[in-house]
Formats: sequence, structure tokens, C-alpha cells
Amino acid sequence: MANKGEIIEDGFSYYVEKTVNDKKYVYCKKRKSKNCPVRGTKTLDEPIKFTVSTHRHALDFYSDDVKRFRRELIAAAEKNLYPINEIYTTIAKSHLEDVTIQLPYAVISTVIRQHQKEAADDLTELLTYKDFVDFFERAENLCFMRYADKKNVIVSNVDNDALLIGDPEFSKSGQDGHYAFSIGIILWTKVAREPCTEILNQVKQRLIPNVNIAKIYVDFDLKLFVEEVFPESDVRGTFNNYCRIIFHEALRNNDLRLMIPEHEEFLKKCFSLILLLSNKIKEGFEEIKGVTPRSMSLYEKVKSLNTVPILFRTTLENYMGEKPSLRKFWSNFIVLLNKSTNER
Repeated sequence: MANKGEIIEDGFSYYVEKTVNDKKYVYCKKRKSKNCPVRGTKTLDEPIKFTVSTHRHALDFYSDDVKRFRRELIAAAEKNLYPINEIYTTIAKSHLEDVTIQLPYAVISTVIRQHQKEAADDLTELLTYKDFVDFFERAENLCFMRYADKKNVIVSNVDNDALLIGDPEFSKSGQDGHYAFSIGIILWTKVAREPCTEILNQVKQRLIPNVNIAKIYVDFDLKLFVEEVFPESDVRGTFNNYCRIIFHEALRNNDLRLMIPEHEEFLKKCFSLILLLSNKIKEGFEEIKGVTPRSMSLYEKVKSLNTVPILFRTTLENYMGEKPSLRKFWSNFIVLLNKSTNER
């Protein structure tokens, strides 16, 4: 019910500033509290003619349909961790356009975000991989595994030593050209033969079923396990891992004299190149017998310079921060996976 001097129209309240003959000059009731600039004139029973028409706040009075739309948005936000703009778009599909117009994303987004944050903060603190899997396998929590509309991840635990997270649909959709994307992520407690073999078997069976992989790039410490599970694939170690092995070998010896003479000789020659002028480095390459800028990358000799896993890991670390809890990791991972999906 409107107070004296107050007009309600299309769910918004207006105050009458002055009246001239049959014309009332009105402004939004929330001009001060919300800094809303809407104003106009109203003549008798005609609709308000606005000079400024865009409100900066939600409706003052909702219809039943708009109230239902709002309730569904909040309920979805409390059960989904993926971006709120997608939550809004998904729920809006089941409502008429005039309902969504009355409750636009710009008006309700703050409310959705707050409810989602409170729901995420209230999630159980998960301390072990077993706790993690048990929590997400309960029917009432399955919705938290959704990273986009109709897109869900699976989780798998191997004796509390390794946790597999991924979506089988990624591998089924294929890829264009050289575009790479993550189909899963493994969190390790320890890298030992039994859990490694088991988790890799689960990767093969659950995330990439019936997919023939021609070439696999992997760290050298996992190479034997991967070859065992994927005998049909060409398994190659990574340059990044090769450098780490050499670095740790040098640390153990307290100098740069390596156990493998060929490695030591190669590195001595390569390191000396930094003493040359920048425009002479290419000539320096040519003076090292059998070494060219291409082979310097070890792309052929050490089997791969594929940096996708490294880049994805760096992105994860930027999102997660240092030593995140499993709960925080999951919340951020859902957002990152959603972003990766949209960029494909």
C-alpha cells in the first residue's frame, strides 16, 4: 500500500515532488538511499513519462513470478559454485522475458554472489582425500560437482594416496588443431608404483575411454607407469622434468659435475653461450657440433617441450594460493574449469 504522496508503478515506488495542474513531478523513492536518478511526470491515471528511466536497484514490490525467479536464483547459488552469471542465465531460461526484465542480472548479482559465498564458507572442512570423495558422493552434495550447466566432474580416491578429478565429456568432444585443454587433474600424496598404476588405469577407463592416444608427454619419474598403462602410446619425458633431474643431481654432488658425461659436456657448451653477445649466440650454436637452436631445446633428443601441464599448474597455483585446503581448492577449481570450458 502506498503512503500519502507516494505512487507505485510497475513494482517501483515514487515520491511526488510537486504538482502543477494535473501533472505530478515524481522521483524514485530511493533517490537518496540508492542514489537512484529516475524521475518523470505523471498525468492523472496515465503511466509515468520518464526523463530518466533506469533504476539502480531492485524492485520495491515483486510480483509472485518475480519472487519465484529470485528464490530459484538464490537456491541455485547456494548449491552451485560455478560463476553467478551462468547461474542467472541458466535459471532465466525457465522464466518469461518480462519476469527477467523486472529482475535483471545487474540488480540481483550482488545477492546471488553473497548467498554463494556464504554457502561455500559453510561447506565441511575436508582434510583427507577420503573425506573429499565421501562428501561429494552423497546425493545432497552432487550439485557441487557441477562446473557449468549440465556439466559435471567425477572424483576418485585411491587408498587416500591419490585423488583424480575430471570430466569424461572433455575427451569425447575432441579438440581443434593444436588447442590443448585439461581433461583431469591428479593430486598426489606420494608417488609409488601401486597408486600410480591404479590412478592411471582410472584415468584411462573413466576419463578417456575408447580413445587411442598417439603420444603422451610425461615427467620421467612417471614414465614407466604410463608406459605400463598405455603400451600402445608413444610416451615421452618432458624437458622441464629433465632439467629438474639434472639440477637435483648437481645438488647431490655439490657441484655441476654430472654423473652422465654426455649431459655434463652438453651443458658446459650450452652454458658458455650466455657469455656471447646476443647477436653472436646463433653463431655459437653452430660451433657446437651437432647442436642447433632447434636441438638446443631438446625437443627431439629428450622428447618434448610441451608446456601445457606447466602452464595449467601455474594457473592453478595463482588461483589457489599457497597450501589451500581441499575445500578452498575445490571452490576455485570449479571456477577455473568453467573458465577453461568457455575458452575452448
